[in-house]
Amino acid sequence: RLPQYWDCPLEFRPARWLSPEGNGGKPMPGGNVPPFAPFQYGPRTCLGMQMAYLEVKSVAVMVLQRFRLEYVGAAPPKFERAITLSARGGMPMRVLA
Repeated sequence: RLPQYWDCPLEFRPARWLSPEGNGGKPMPGGNVPPFAPFQYGPRTCLGMQMAYLEVKSVAVMVLQRFRLEYVGAAPPKFERAITLSARGGMPMRVLA
């Protein structure tokens, strides 16, 4: 709600998150990193963000050390860009011990 960052800060305008042009030409806070993300951005970032990243990495390492994953889809996966990268239609996998 800071007017130095947001053009008309009290209005709902989703386009302002996409570019400075959508924000009345005002630069977005923090330069190139957009402030809309699951863990937020700026002085009020999620306190558990670093712990969540560490947990995800730890679980991935433990799974990959113990199991082998084999892709069983008919065609190579097609990826969709969003807040997170995901595979269109999922990625069917077979877990081998």
